[in-house]
Amino acid sequence: MTKQKVLEHINRNRVFSVIRAGDKFEPYDTARALIDGGLTTIEVSVDIPNSIGIIEKLKSEDILLGACSVITAQQVQAAIHAGAQFIDTPVLEMSVIKFSKGDAQVPLIIGASTLNEAYESWKLNTLYTKIFPTKEMGGVEYIGYIRHIMPFMRLIAGGGITEEDFTKYLDVGAAAVALGRCLYEDASSLAEVTSRAKTVKTKLTEYLNK
Repeated sequence: MTKQKVLEHINRNRVFSVIRAGDKFEPYDTARALIDGGLTTIEVSVDIPNSIGIIEKLKSEDILLGACSVITAQQVQAAIHAGAQFIDTPVLEMSVIKFSKGDAQVPLIIGASTLNEAYESWKLNTLYTKIFPTKEMGGVEYIGYIRHIMPFMRLIAGGGITEEDFTKYLDVGAAAVALGRCLYEDASSLAEVTSRAKTVKTKLTEYLNK
């Protein structure tokens, strides 16, 4: 998928669903439940056991599929081969950046915490800069501050954001938000995961149409 198509998808679907390891549900089943609920931007963390197999199983879905927590060029290569359409690295790791933007030619999201890190990410012509962990760094106010100082940046807010407060981050200029365990960690069933996803999707649609 081209960079422009990824941007267009995220502009229409401003919520990333981050799949991480959990004790209750298999990660693939969690992803399927979220997709059934209407959330179509899925990130699979490469630190999940068999993450590559999960990406391969999801690649036939009508979704935007990415790999996150990527810290080596080898992980980039494996994820892209499995079907990932974008890469999300939590750090400014030059081997990941060079391989993603060079050999792989894949859209790249770079993680940052501080203003300097965010600016360095932007200078590398990243697709988005993900501010993580957002809540610990100051939450909504911190995202608003970065956007005030550097309004040209496309930011994703991630870490500690919930289905109750995610639109507040969009209000202050975040291009998108990443929701993870809040969607599934304490759910009693996969049906409840799907229900939560539907609630987020409805809230997002109402927000974008207001």
